[in-house]
Amino acid sequence: MTMSIPFHQLRRREYSTIPVPISPRMRVASIKNTSIKTGDFRYFHSGDRRALELFAPQLLIGGADEIHKLACLMDHRAIDLGSVDVILVTTELGAPPLCDTQRVVLWQAFGAPIYEVLTSASGDLIACECEAHSGWHVEPDTRAHWKRNLVGMHLETAVCECGRRQPRLVEDPAERLTISLAATA
Repeated sequence: MTMSIPFHQLRRREYSTIPVPISPRMRVASIKNTSIKTGDFRYFHSGDRRALELFAPQLLIGGADEIHKLACLMDHRAIDLGSVDVILVTTELGAPPLCDTQRVVLWQAFGAPIYEVLTSASGDLIACECEAHSGWHVEPDTRAHWKRNLVGMHLETAVCECGRRQPRLVEDPAERLTISLAATA
């Protein structure tokens, strides 16, 4: 059974995989459907540029394409999102992860750390990249089901460079795994 775990509940747990502290007053803007909801959370449609700018988010959540579009708008001075302190790029489980070029473009535009989170098709949090950028730590309430084809990843159980012991998905072009991850009750 898949369930959505409210992000504010995840932050109360010491073992949540999200690598940044998020206070209830932090302005969080999402431009993609996600179960990651915390702080002063607001959802914006991609066309709501002016409202997004006025909100002055500190944390920006969205897919790589949506955030890249905002980066281009910032480069052309069509929007000012200098308030952004951290970016969570959402990638649906099974889709290609961010490449180095995409990370550089986003870093240059926002000047903020970028962490990639893996989500289910419905936007539920599955795993999150840590400060070491050495794979995606699987959320504690998630279990593996051997059903879905993920090319180029394997499940790593060794301690991460960041010190966390949670299992993580790691890129491995030689691997061809058939797994899917779902939150459990």
